[in-house]
Amino acid sequence: MENYQISEVQADDLIMEIREMQDEKKRFESIATQQIQAIKDKLEVKNQLLEDAVQFSKDQLRAFFLTVDKKQTKTQESYSLLSGKLVMKKATSKLQHDDKKLLENNKAFCEMYIKNTQSLDWSALKNDLDIKGNVITHIGTGEVLEGMAGLEMVEVAESFDIK
Repeated sequence: MENYQISEVQADDLIMEIREMQDEKKRFESIATQQIQAIKDKLEVKNQLLEDAVQFSKDQLRAFFLTVDKKQTKTQESYSLLSGKLVMKKATSKLQHDDKKLLENNKAFCEMYIKNTQSLDWSALKNDLDIKGNVITHIGTGEVLEGMAGLEMVEVAESFDIK
């Protein structure tokens, strides 16, 4: 490489060749990016069509489910078929809790439920709660805990699923 010499004209030509190759590389990258986006767009359309078809089939199964004798439990209804099981979970209320808010705003109440490191023992507290509809009552004191910061009843809608 030490003895390799080129003229200024040849060096200038090499600079132009490098720029042309870099421009060509950018053009290829642009084409590839456009093709990738086109493929992603096609995939999105196909996926939406399939999701719509799946939802239509689920709607048909739900309509069928409503016409048959089902196995019923407290929380759900189910019907077994050869290829799977149709399950309708009943609408319910669920108790949501925010341990941090409970501890901050109800320190005296939560005192007996504090574990080491100042965290709330939720399982012990939950065992001492009686929930009827949207009314939360502390079993030990009979106190209604309506509006307590960190405790709230949330409605969970009915759901239909295939297992």
